[in-house]
Amino acid sequence: FRRVLFRSAGNPSLTNISIHDNTVSAGYGNISFTLDANGSGYHIYNNTLSDSCHHITVSENSGPHAFSDILIYGNNVTDWSNWISPADGCHTDGVIVFSQTGSTMPVSVYNNYLHGDIQPTSSSDASPTAFMFCTYGSAPPGALCTIYNNVIANEGTHNNVLIWLETGQKGNQIYNNTLVGMDPTTGTAIRLQTNTTTAMVKNNIITAFKLAFDSYDDPTTQLTSNNN
Repeated sequence: FRRVLFRSAGNPSLTNISIHDNTVSAGYGNISFTLDANGSGYHIYNNTLSDSCHHITVSENSGPHAFSDILIYGNNVTDWSNWISPADGCHTDGVIVFSQTGSTMPVSVYNNYLHGDIQPTSSSDASPTAFMFCTYGSAPPGALCTIYNNVIANEGTHNNVLIWLETGQKGNQIYNNTLVGMDPTTGTAIRLQTNTTTAMVKNNIITAFKLAFDSYDDPTTQLTSNNN
């Protein structure tokens, strides 16, 4: 496939949708869910994804809505080499999830293997975000993310952020992940942003980064860290 696209388009009956066991390559967004109605049971799993700007996107155009049972698991994600911003309007991600103000969007991301280099060239046009980016649409708080049991490896020559929580939701969790950098003198494994975020980060193996965590432009009191 070149792309798998799903949009609920205000239809409340479109629940329990699964996208699984596909090989998808060379799409701007290889797998994209856009949710515009209350719903549950959206599962993306066991896909092999390559050569994309945003490999997996779960998003909301407008809110507020209530969502549940959103799972992203067992996917193999790599290669952003043909996607450069701003010419293509693309900030590169492996998994990106976001909701609009007032919505409830809990997302579990687990047992995935994300690897490669999300900054595809040395050009100043390249605009990487993160291998996993949990964020908001027009304003915080955005999605609530539980990220666990993933292997994320920066295999390129650029200092990329592996997990970025740009969300004002309280209760984000990052645990039992293996995060591999490229150089212990540079780079960040986990980035926290927005001053209302609280996150539990525990039981992760983090290697070859200058910073295991940073708070970007916000207080480090956002973080509770154990057994990393």
